[in-house]
Amino acid sequence: MGVYARAKTPDKGIERLFAAAGIGYRSLPELGNVFREYEDWRERYAAFIQCAGHLLVSRLDGLEAPVCLLCAERRVAECHRLSIAEFLAARGFEIEHLE
Repeated sequence: MGVYARAKTPDKGIERLFAAAGIGYRSLPELGNVFREYEDWRERYAAFIQCAGHLLVSRLDGLEAPVCLLCAERRVAECHRLSIAEFLAARGFEIEHLE
């Protein structure tokens, strides 16, 4: 993750990179994959987002569009953000995966 991790101060790490490009940044650790150490993490995370997704994504409310969800995992098919994207798409959000 290196430079792409959130630093302790906004003048370092990913916040500095985005600020230099005129892009805002907000850390949403509650959207992280709490099940990543389980073999069946995909099923667990999908069930989790279906149960509590409305609470987890509520911090996206009021953010200026477009919004980009980032993770250290390179491919969306191998990442929990696919479950988040599917949850948002089912609620009318337009989703585009960037790889």
